[in-house]
Amino acid sequence: MSDCLWHKNPSSAIEHIFREIAQTRMKDMPLSHPNLSVEAVDFRRYAKSQEQPPHWRGILILPWTMNLLLLPTPESVNVWPNSPLGHAFLWHFPFGVYSCTSAHTEKLGAYHFCPLFSPPLPFASQEEARNTARAALITLETQVAQTGPRHTAPENIAAENTLMRRRDFLNPARFFGKRAKGGFNA
Repeated sequence: MSDCLWHKNPSSAIEHIFREIAQTRMKDMPLSHPNLSVEAVDFRRYAKSQEQPPHWRGILILPWTMNLLLLPTPESVNVWPNSPLGHAFLWHFPFGVYSCTSAHTEKLGAYHFCPLFSPPLPFASQEEARNTARAALITLETQVAQTGPRHTAPENIAAENTLMRRRDFLNPARFFGKRAKGGFNA
């Protein structure tokens, strides 16, 4: 259970907390992107279905990474995954299953994150990173179309049970074998 329950959009709090981190602990990181700054992109309450309580989801752009962030709402706190810090947890979205890492800060409380770009070197500007973040969120919530019956050959069963790589977030054709514990329908 989280100690911070976000009744209102947490974007400004997230930006404030991570700006402080950027100006202190991460200030002289060699992999920091000089053209990127801290920005919380399109945080909103999201639930995969009406039967599930919503949580906050959005993308956090930082000079050293771009992460999908998930935070509890008062409605979701009773079902919020209580994973040990640093452990992976599966989040199920319409586009697929993603392994997110549990984290906690004193000011933010419990949250889960999934690095999308680390470091975020492909971006020439903040606008380009923001547009990519928005495209990733749209993709995340897009139901993957299935045509016809689905048959899995025995040699493909392992691939069917794996998670998408962070770098393959926008490319569902590539997978890897690392497994996480638990699972939550986002």
